[in-house]
Amino acid sequence: MLWLSFIPIAPRLFLIFFRYCQPAIVSEVIRYIKNPSGQDSQRGHAIVFVSAIVYIGLVVSKVEYQRSIDQLRIATKGVIVGLVNNKSLSQPSNAYEYGRAVSLLSTDSDGIVQSARIFHETWAQIIEVTIGMVMLARLVGWVCPVPLVVIFCCSQTSRYLAKNLQARQEAWNMGTQQRLATTTSMLSSLKSVKMLGLSDYIESLVSSLRKDELYMAERIRRMMVAHNASANASVIFSPILTIIIYALVSRWRGSTLDVETAFTATALLGLVTHSASMIMAMVPQASGSLAAFERVRQYLSQPDKLDQRSVSNGPNSPDITLENVSVLPSPSVSPILSGVSLTVTKGSIIVCSGPEGSGKSCLAKAILGEAPISNGAIAVSTRRIGYCQQSPWLPNQTLKQAICGFYSEDTLGYREVVRLCCLDQDILSLPDADETMIGSGGSNLSGGQRQRVALARALYSRTGIVLLDDCFSALDGTTEGRIIENLFGPSGYFKKQGITVLLFTRSASHFALSDWLVILGNGSITYQGTYDDLREKPDHAPEIDRKETSEGQGVRVDENVQIQGLTLTEATFDCDTRATGDPSLYGKGSACGDADPHCTNVGNQATLPAPSAYFSGTGAGVILNRQDIQLVDRQLPAAILSICNQTFELMVQTTLLFSAQNLLAATLPLCVAAVYFVQKIEGIATIRAFGWEEQVEQLNTYYLDRAQKPTYTLFCLQQWLGVVLDLIVAAIVIGLISLAVLSGTTAGQIGMALNIVLVANTTLSGLVTSWMNMEMSLGAISRIKTFESDTPKEEMPLEHHEPGTDWPSVGAVELVDVAVAHGPDSHALQDITMTIPAGGRLTVCDGTGSGKSTLMLTLLRLLDLQSGSIRVDGIDLSLVPRSLVRQRCFITVLQDPFILDQVSLRFNLDPSGTHPEKAIILALEKATLWSHFISDQPVPDSAKILDSPISSLPRMSSGQSQLFALARAVLRLWSLRQPTDLLPRAMPILLLEEATSSLDLIEEGAVRSIVREEFAERGHTVISITQRASGSDRGTQALDLPLG
Repeated sequence: MLWLSFIPIAPRLFLIFFRYCQPAIVSEVIRYIKNPSGQDSQRGHAIVFVSAIVYIGLVVSKVEYQRSIDQLRIATKGVIVGLVNNKSLSQPSNAYEYGRAVSLLSTDSDGIVQSARIFHETWAQIIEVTIGMVMLARLVGWVCPVPLVVIFCCSQTSRYLAKNLQARQEAWNMGTQQRLATTTSMLSSLKSVKMLGLSDYIESLVSSLRKDELYMAERIRRMMVAHNASANASVIFSPILTIIIYALVSRWRGSTLDVETAFTATALLGLVTHSASMIMAMVPQASGSLAAFERVRQYLSQPDKLDQRSVSNGPNSPDITLENVSVLPSPSVSPILSGVSLTVTKGSIIVCSGPEGSGKSCLAKAILGEAPISNGAIAVSTRRIGYCQQSPWLPNQTLKQAICGFYSEDTLGYREVVRLCCLDQDILSLPDADETMIGSGGSNLSGGQRQRVALARALYSRTGIVLLDDCFSALDGTTEGRIIENLFGPSGYFKKQGITVLLFTRSASHFALSDWLVILGNGSITYQGTYDDLREKPDHAPEIDRKETSEGQGVRVDENVQIQGLTLTEATFDCDTRATGDPSLYGKGSACGDADPHCTNVGNQATLPAPSAYFSGTGAGVILNRQDIQLVDRQLPAAILSICNQTFELMVQTTLLFSAQNLLAATLPLCVAAVYFVQKIEGIATIRAFGWEEQVEQLNTYYLDRAQKPTYTLFCLQQWLGVVLDLIVAAIVIGLISLAVLSGTTAGQIGMALNIVLVANTTLSGLVTSWMNMEMSLGAISRIKTFESDTPKEEMPLEHHEPGTDWPSVGAVELVDVAVAHGPDSHALQDITMTIPAGGRLTVCDGTGSGKSTLMLTLLRLLDLQSGSIRVDGIDLSLVPRSLVRQRCFITVLQDPFILDQVSLRFNLDPSGTHPEKAIILALEKATLWSHFISDQPVPDSAKILDSPISSLPRMSSGQSQLFALARAVLRLWSLRQPTDLLPRAMPILLLEEATSSLDLIEEGAVRSIVREEFAERGHTVISITQRASGSDRGTQALDLPLG
């Protein structure tokens, strides 16, 4: 990298030499033309020959310099992206800021890449100004400081403006980062956004962030306009003032301004002022690069994750040892766990349990080395641990690749783990079997399937230690029982392989699996020992009182519910789209100032209304990692302004040139280039647990190399075009000189022609460069336009019926002969007839992959009916706009709550902004969460807390996140109530998905209390989707959905 920084020096020095040979050639040609009779003809030929050498040398040195700069830019981009990616792998998992990394890899890295050119152009332009001033002093004497005076005066304005450029550039980049972070979260959970009916609110939020970003951009652009105006003023006025003053001085002395001096000085002044203006123009660019450098520096200087574990792998050493360990997430909070001591022998099975928020996940992360410890010591036999978390990290790849990871493929081993995790039938039901793309985060799989794929990956890793963090919470009882028998049974996989297992769970049904049992409570271990000893200690009974697994309960249906012919399966989707642009975009691009916010809105308005199948096949990165908005935002306005300016300049220069010499003009070719995509990093904790850091770095390097190829190709095309144009200019100049020397012309005409060509060369090069930039930016507008037109819309022409504001008035649901298919050979639902009366309560339960999620998606109109109908209060949902169904007909609480960490607590709870502060706090108190958010506030400021981003507040556990989602549902219900009436204006149906799967008894009681008081007792229909029915569910009505 260092040697690449020095390569441009030599060609740049040659370029300076050849540039300042041009005024000498102008002077020599004019001198020859003025007195052709006294000149030797061989001297004329020599002038032509030297001119050819100079102008061809200009072409060669310029292209070689630009080639070396392009190589340096590519290398700089690779270094910055590589550093950011590698830093992301070494950061603490709880401090990883996805939106910030995205911004660093795009906006900031592009700003730093420009520093390579800025650095070399700065020293070179300073040398050019110095040489030009020396030559000018020899020609015009003491008048030579005039351009410097003009430049100095203009520079004072630029200096004043430049003071605030860096701060405003940083603010602009921060605005871009916040928009990218929010958009990332939205795209990653787009199905949840649609199911919750939040599409309109999220679209408004992203549009608001975009407007804030554009306001920050406008502030810096106003300053850049003033800065560029002062820089251009020096170019415009310096030559004029210098020549006028020199002419007046010459007249005062009794002499005249001769043609040779006039045109030679004009040529020198053009070179000097151009270099000076370039130096001034690079000030804001340097400020932007420095701002980008600072943001990257701050990111890279953050402390790496410190792995405080030691490795003890002696023959008699335990696999894991914790000695008086205290876990302290950050210095500002009290330890979550303290005084934890535990010894895990080789081949043992440890079950760790405790109430929600007791520190189970925190202890798991401490064992993985992901949570900092403030006291004590942790020793492990190996740092490679098979890790399966409750919400697993699954990249967008095939199911087989997700299981095998970076390990070499072992067919027998792969088949074995698939069988152990009961994935056989699931794979057969997928369209392409185990070659089916699972989607980002496993979005094409059900919750239970995602957990089993992650479990299979942990088994396939063949590590000596396996850590399972509540990995059975999304499984039905039957599937869970089979997997437990396969893995934990007397002849199960773990026992046969002698694998050490740590199972973190909330369910007491898993206690019997343990060789050693650990129960957490109040930040410490309240019990550790065998399960048999625990059962003999009644003082610990309340701690293990937990809802048990329901298996083999059969189908029990209330008299209010009628079902016929249920067949439920799961499937995946596939969709992809791509397109190009059209010539009409030039008109759109000319109005880019107004079109830019519209481009972002187009992206939102095309993305959010798309059907769920589109996002199952199109990864979030495909939509997010487009540079279209950046090109439209940061490149197109400058390109159009530059084209307009240089076009008019070139028109004037061409007119003057033709008035002096009649030579043919040249046409300008156009270039089209592509932009690249950079691989982003997710799942830091999982990657480090499996020891995949090196493989991920290699994969990032591979994707980066692929991404740099089109960029370098673009640079090569630009250089080819530049060479063609420079050769054309060289041919014109050599032709002019040859005509002047051989056929004769006036000194004034040739002087004007050569000066015009000299200036026109720079103008022409700038015009073509700006034209190419505009072509790229218009291509971005084209892709945005195509994305809007080609992205499928889920709303159908017949969906235009809007019921009254009191719909649903009672909440009666009726399914008649419903059939749903994901594809021609994949029937998800068949011949379903079911009636749920108003105010009824229905629990839908069965095995993972049985189709519960399909039923929920069908109710929410994310899946289309193949036949039949769904009616709510007698209104066919197929005639109602889908957004209206999700916003008014159903209030949905999902298993994986949608929470925007970078957005305020108030917006996450009340995106419509209709509730006062007291109502929001009351909802949080009902969900037992308000005390959690004020726990680190000595004097709670409710307004400040509600307006703080979620990421700055105490972190919520998975169970607390589900309570948070329920609090949002309660606020949404309250928004429907009349101000003077306790009864809601409408009776929306509450749709719960695994609402209690991550809760302990206390939190589960809070959920059931809220559901009963706010919904059931007020006559709302409640539909619960769950893997298993608890005792409380059995007291109402339950429905098992057997596969087929």
